[in-house]
Amino acid sequence: MSRKRRGSYDVEYMRIVVGLIRDGIGAKSLARRLGVSKETTREWLLSYRIGGEAALMG
Repeated sequence: MSRKRRGSYDVEYMRIVVGLIRDGIGAKSLARRLGVSKETTREWLLSYRIGGEAALMG
């Protein structure tokens, strides 16, 4: 289910994943379901917390 675009994930995909984590789904559990590393999902969440949606764009 992972959606990659040219070696990186689509911003909309990252936004959805971050939203699910913020809604209470554990990063580790979600990462396993989506086939994404838990470190990646946590990095997305941290980036979002620091810089908002713009931080997910790179």
